Amino acid sequence: MTGFSSQFRSKLLLALMLPALCVACSGKEDSSGNKAVAGGKTATSTPSKPEPVAPPPKTPFDLAREKAEVSNTVADWQAFAEMLQADDTRRGAAPDVWKRVLRIEPENAAAHAALGHVLFDPAWLKTVLADSTVEDDTKSELEMARDDILANRLEGKERRAWLGASMEEAKEWNRWMGKAEAQRAAAKARASDPFVRDAESMGRSMMEELDEGLPAIDFRRRGITGDAFHLHTAKPYLLLVQRDTTGMEQKIGAEWSDVLLSLQATFYPMLAEGTGAHAPRGPIPVIILRDNAEYTKYQRRNDNSAPVTSGGHYEPWSNRLVVYRSKTEQERETLFHEGTHQLVEAAMKTAGTDKGMRQAFWFSEGIADYFGGHSREWDGAEKRWRFIPGTINPERIDTLVKSKERGNLFTLAELLEYRRIHYVQDKNNPRLSDKVLNGYAQGWGLCFLLANWKEGKYRPDFIRYVRDEFEGKSGKAAFEAVFNKVGLAELEKEFLAMIDELGKAKKDGRIVDGKLRPASK
Repeated sequence: MTGFSSQFRSKLLLALMLPALCVACSGKEDSSGNKAVAGGKTATSTPSKPEPVAPPPKTPFDLAREKAEVSNTVADWQAFAEMLQADDTRRGAAPDVWKRVLRIEPENAAAHAALGHVLFDPAWLKTVLADSTVEDDTKSELEMARDDILANRLEGKERRAWLGASMEEAKEWNRWMGKAEAQRAAAKARASDPFVRDAESMGRSMMEELDEGLPAIDFRRRGITGDAFHLHTAKPYLLLVQRDTTGMEQKIGAEWSDVLLSLQATFYPMLAEGTGAHAPRGPIPVIILRDNAEYTKYQRRNDNSAPVTSGGHYEPWSNRLVVYRSKTEQERETLFHEGTHQLVEAAMKTAGTDKGMRQAFWFSEGIADYFGGHSREWDGAEKRWRFIPGTINPERIDTLVKSKERGNLFTLAELLEYRRIHYVQDKNNPRLSDKVLNGYAQGWGLCFLLANWKEGKYRPDFIRYVRDEFEGKSGKAAFEAVFNKVGLAELEKEFLAMIDELGKAKKDGRIVDGKLRPASK
């Protein structure tokens, strides 16, 4: 450079070159992210070391599992299994844990129960077979289930064992084991009920009374020792079921008390609101004898010549219902008829009546026949039969038709004044048998007329009259006080017309299952 000293030129050249050198030596990143280094080379960047991630906190399930793994005790594994079983999202893991419990303790009941296993325990069965509160049917079924288990699962060796829930033998055993325990629990609950205490006291007194006829009259059947009767309670009923070597006393008591309770479920809904009648608290005594011969023996305790022609009877003086086993349909009809006497008597006692002896006979027997003649319908909602009273009684129709033809029916006025005490005086007189039979038939017919005929047009007045009967008002004057608007003459005319219509319908086959079918056009 002209005019500059060599020293100055060197300094200037060095100043111009410094920026380029600084760039080359600075190590700044190029566009690719690498750092430039001297000589045109690039250096790869070293990544920074990541921060360590903390492990998630342990759940109670983790802690419980770890505790069980360390201790390996039944208590800890069982606690872990119960935690899993109680959690909807983890329940599926519980069976494997329960199995670990069984590996440590093979007889652990909680683990077997959780896995659905069924315990076969011969010692438990012995206590059940000796327990009088367990029904005979249940005992028999348990014994058969035991035999199947011994033969098919235990090689004939009677020992305590857990059975898989899928085994048919286990299912059958479990079903009857549950029924036995339910019966024992029910008996235990009854034992603390004052009703049961009073019923058993009454039952013992009745058995002592029936034993007073020994040795001439003994209600112990052949092969029976000890008590002649088994006591069965079903509030408000006390049933004395005659014992027999065939057993089944508990089953008979349960079946017959169910019928009587069905009667109450029919009787009170129809009459309670209009009459104020309510179910008695009991105990209401019922004697169930094994057959007609035993019933004849009962009837002739005090009179060897007493005629025996019925399927049972009600005793107003003792409030007992006495019946015997026969055909199922006859048994139910008898229980409904005689049981109605018992309920009417209970309703009348609230009014202080004299055991119904002054009651009009047509009403006493008619209302019993009305409820005794019944049909039944299955109630799907309640899962039980409902009984419908007031069906047509073909036998009573035959009597009414024949007596009307012969002209020997009671007039309505005479019928209303014929009392139960008159029936007691007449019933054993052969010459008055038609009169007594007409009293029954006309009683049923009049109740049917007033409660059901022509779509029940008289039913509200009939229930008013029933209320008066329950209050001790009976006879012609009481009847006319309720039915004064229609009058006796008009009612008698309708009654006779009903006999003709029902008689023709029966002849034409239009009475089916106690119901009147319309005449074909």
